[in-house]
Amino acid sequence: MIVLIKICAVSMVFLFLSLLLKNNANEFVFFMRIAVIVIVFSTIAEPLSEFVSSVIYMFSSIQIDSLHIKSLIKVAGIAIVSDFICDILKDNNENALSRVVEISAKLLILIISFPMMNSLVAFCIEIVN
Repeated sequence: MIVLIKICAVSMVFLFLSLLLKNNANEFVFFMRIAVIVIVFSTIAEPLSEFVSSVIYMFSSIQIDSLHIKSLIKVAGIAIVSDFICDILKDNNENALSRVVEISAKLLILIISFPMMNSLVAFCIEIVN
């Protein structure tokens, strides 16, 4: 909860500063935006690392292949990062490039999830037989 409050506070400070400086120093606003992004990602890095460790520990006790767990984490990461990049591109009126990144991310997710789909089909066939 405190992490979210920190992120919201930094974002609101950036919003007010960017509104004040937008007309006079637009290039400074761009660098402030980059700094805020770095601050936000560094703020969530530790809780995210703990979460990933917890998920890996939780699934290590269950009879699930670690390949599937890693694939799920990669898929979630690709989805989050691509959504973030697409939003930045759309904010800068790069809609075509945003769409290309979005399609590329969907294809990567499909490629990464293929072994899980293969295992699911094999499991279904095993149940039917």
